[in-house]
Amino acid sequence: MIEIDGSTGESGGQILRTALSLSCITGKPFSITNIRSKRPKPGLQPQHLMCVNALAKISNAEVRGDVIGSQTLEFWPGEIESGEYSFDIGTAGSITLLAQCLLPVLAKGDAKSKVVFRGGTHVQYSPVAEYFSEVFLQTLLFQMKLDATFKLINAGWFPVGGGEAVLEVAPSEFSPIQLVKRKEAIPTVSVHSIYSQLPATVGQRQLDSAFMPGVPNVVKKLEERKAKCPGTCVFIKADYGNCLAGFSSLGEKGKLAETVAKEAAEQFKTFDCIKNACVDPHLADQLLLYAAISDGKSIFTTSELTKHFETNAWTISCFLPVEVKTQRKVESSETYFEVNVKEK
Repeated sequence: MIEIDGSTGESGGQILRTALSLSCITGKPFSITNIRSKRPKPGLQPQHLMCVNALAKISNAEVRGDVIGSQTLEFWPGEIESGEYSFDIGTAGSITLLAQCLLPVLAKGDAKSKVVFRGGTHVQYSPVAEYFSEVFLQTLLFQMKLDATFKLINAGWFPVGGGEAVLEVAPSEFSPIQLVKRKEAIPTVSVHSIYSQLPATVGQRQLDSAFMPGVPNVVKKLEERKAKCPGTCVFIKADYGNCLAGFSSLGEKGKLAETVAKEAAEQFKTFDCIKNACVDPHLADQLLLYAAISDGKSIFTTSELTKHFETNAWTISCFLPVEVKTQRKVESSETYFEVNVKEK
């Protein structure tokens, strides 16, 4: 049994999610201690427990320690079972993080699967639904030949949740990632302002405040989403021809619409200035697992290596004989990072 210390690195739920996914894919059981030990509310919270329960069901696993607040867990996976599933987190816990946990496992199944999720679709510390479908999934589709779709039905904002989305996944064999140079120097940029149960003027102010100087032909979209509570989001997507990047900011009580837009725009500008980077910082750590289970060497460049990236690389090494090498590079006064993933 693989033993994992959940206090390693940034000590978040990503250690557990990656361990669960790889346990199901490899068939290797694992035990984890100190789950989220450095968080204000340590141990399993509803969204983490749902990841455990969902993959236990999909992989016919035996589990110990699967209760709210538990800081220890033992997981023995069985055979992956494709099919139709429905999972309700019951809070504003992140649907996209749950979907990311299930996605590579379902892709290793022997038939097409469909999953209906209920929970949070636009919440802090997780990819918003638009990022998941338009950047993360699209990158896996075009780079790694993943056959999957994600459809948002209703938005789920903090603190109520109640959002709904559908994920469909077909059996897929992953190709290595090759993202080293941007094809286009100037990207095609879209700005998406989303709002629920608020005046349309709030969403319009967000849209009007997302300034993109130097970027021609920015596509702007204003959309009202059904939801159980108010919420807003600005999502920016940059398409460089061969690679995608995404940036978002969420509204909250007392936060100006102009501030929401400015935060997302600043994230884009920071990334866009690093011309040698193909992958945004959040996508970099999300691609690691897929690079590790693909057949061959993957290489990509990113603007930043986060704590999430380092912790995810460590967790992957607990299950797979792969080597993740990172190299800091400086070119034309720009600092970026090259990531190589291959079997040892």
